[in-house]
Amino acid sequence: MKYCMMTYTCARQGMKMPEICQLAQDLGLDAMDQVGLQEWTAAQTRKMAADHGLQIICYTFMTQVNHEDDKLRLAGLDAYKRELDVALELGAPMIMLPLPGKAQYTRSQSRRNIMKSMPAMAQLARAAGLVLTIENFPGETSPFTISDDMEEVIRYIPSVRITFDNGNVLTGGEDPCDGFARTRQWIVHSHFKDYSLAREGEKCLIGLDGRKYKPALIGEGLVDYTALLKAMIDAGYAGYVNIEYEGNEYTASDAMKRALAHLVSLEESLSAAAGECK
Repeated sequence: MKYCMMTYTCARQGMKMPEICQLAQDLGLDAMDQVGLQEWTAAQTRKMAADHGLQIICYTFMTQVNHEDDKLRLAGLDAYKRELDVALELGAPMIMLPLPGKAQYTRSQSRRNIMKSMPAMAQLARAAGLVLTIENFPGETSPFTISDDMEEVIRYIPSVRITFDNGNVLTGGEDPCDGFARTRQWIVHSHFKDYSLAREGEKCLIGLDGRKYKPALIGEGLVDYTALLKAMIDAGYAGYVNIEYEGNEYTASDAMKRALAHLVSLEESLSAAAGECK
């Protein structure tokens, strides 16, 4: 597997870009998913990454088109166009859109609102030479979480691709291995994260499946990473995998180190087992 730095994992705990790039370099990573910009320009960020041997392989940003009001959706589309310019300046070949729901809408209403703007967003991305991806997003109001949701948008706009988020698929009540297998043909990028079940009184995310989740370090939660890695390796997945951590029990740098070591160890075990079977 090719693992990469997800700036969000570190930035959410206050790390700045120079520290994030240095950590990625220290971990032997060669790529980065840039989630928004900090106080640096896109050109400065690209140079900072390049100076640490990092290619920016994806630019992730929010786009506000989940509106019934056409004027508000068009304003969101204008903001989206500006973000495409940022992606180009960063040198990223693809963009990723987190698309959450809203409390005032059902999942279907949010999906309908967003999909009204998707043809224009897809056309603009194609014209700019960028691959447009959307991720499985968690939450009981999320319009895009499980395979059924992702397949619906791709039937409508065939050029859209998927950033597969295994942890978020889990919160939809779908086994991540099944979710990967069902949507494999459209997956070009991936996020690895983990969740455990929250105890009473703990801050939590309510999943589409009705269960209450809290962030966990990769390997310490509910995701069966041995099975998932085997499924992805057997399928010949060749894209990058972001290492994502949304908890605070570990520092971001420690979480990255531990998660990466755990995943590499699992891959080595799978490789050894495969060798024994030959």
